[in-house]
Amino acid sequence: MTIDELVKALCQDTNNTPQPDLALLESNLFDTDRPHWFSRVVTGFGAWLSSWLMIGFFVASTFWLSTESYSIIGLVFMVGATLLQHKQASKKQQSSFIDQFALSTALAGQGLIITGIIQNFSGNDFVAGLCMVVFINSIMVFLYPDKTHRFLSMCFITVALTGMIYKYEQQQLLALLTAFYTLLGCVCAVAQDQVSQAKWYRLFTPVCAGLFASALGLCVLSAIYVLPEIVDDFNFYPTPWVATVSATALLSGYLWRILHLSASVSSSVEHAHFASHDGQLTLMGKSVLLVIISLLGLLTLSAPGIVLSALVITIGYFHNSKGYLALGLVGYLLFFSFYLYGIGISMLAKSITLTSAGVLLLAAASWMARTRHQLINASASEVNDVSPH
Repeated sequence: MTIDELVKALCQDTNNTPQPDLALLESNLFDTDRPHWFSRVVTGFGAWLSSWLMIGFFVASTFWLSTESYSIIGLVFMVGATLLQHKQASKKQQSSFIDQFALSTALAGQGLIITGIIQNFSGNDFVAGLCMVVFINSIMVFLYPDKTHRFLSMCFITVALTGMIYKYEQQQLLALLTAFYTLLGCVCAVAQDQVSQAKWYRLFTPVCAGLFASALGLCVLSAIYVLPEIVDDFNFYPTPWVATVSATALLSGYLWRILHLSASVSSSVEHAHFASHDGQLTLMGKSVLLVIISLLGLLTLSAPGIVLSALVITIGYFHNSKGYLALGLVGYLLFFSFYLYGIGISMLAKSITLTSAGVLLLAAASWMARTRHQLINASASEVNDVSPH
């Protein structure tokens, strides 16, 4: 082939190549309905700044009044922000400025209410403020229709309850609170698949994320043993095995549920020992899986965050939630690093432990990917069976 023939062939291929739709590219680049991330950041900063300036003006204007006025002003701000957010949620096109302005105003209103109540108690009772935090956020979880506020409300409730537990020196309740949060988080995660109304789905999603984040935050207190100069004689988290056992049981139950759902598309497994040719586990394979999870829980009795992070990762993977996955992965890296640093074994044993954990994660990722593919096939087959021919 000569150079002239080669040039002609290249020109012919170029002419046959479909040209891009310039109108579509322009609509994607200059789509005003989907603001860029930097636009949302600037809008949020402006909303928070304007909200705090407005609140500061009202507080400074009523500074000469009694301390009860703080609670009244805070209540007005909180009710007004809730009504504004309800009106915003009813619109088809959302406004980032209104969302952030209402969120900032609601949180500042809570702060003013709590400040007024603490100052009205004799000796500025700190416990009264913590109780008010729990009471207000328990109500606002249902009343305020914003996922960020609902997530923060769960975190605020956890911080307040933890403060009261340490105030009255009842640290043994921390493990029970962690187990309770983990159980509620699993219930909310399963409920997301069952609800059909959008308002309940918008409630369960941030509450579930807040519960798991709070449970992982409580587990951080169990990892302070890696810093003996801080621990001294004070027991921050006396019974971590309670949280570990509960997380192990919930992880086993959730995986058993996933295996039960994926069995609808399995092939014949009568002559298979552990798994069929399509990857579906038999009863023996399920038993081995549960034994492995139980051994993991037994080896990490003093580090509940490892099993809890594995549970959050599993739920996030099968729910296709990047938020749960990120939360679980960060928690797993954090708690496994603490565990590896704190155990009193040789460097060779730590290397073997680290290598074994990596192999286990790779095997778990491979199995989870195959199982989720089976669940997708099961859902597709159900849709094809229901759809009219």
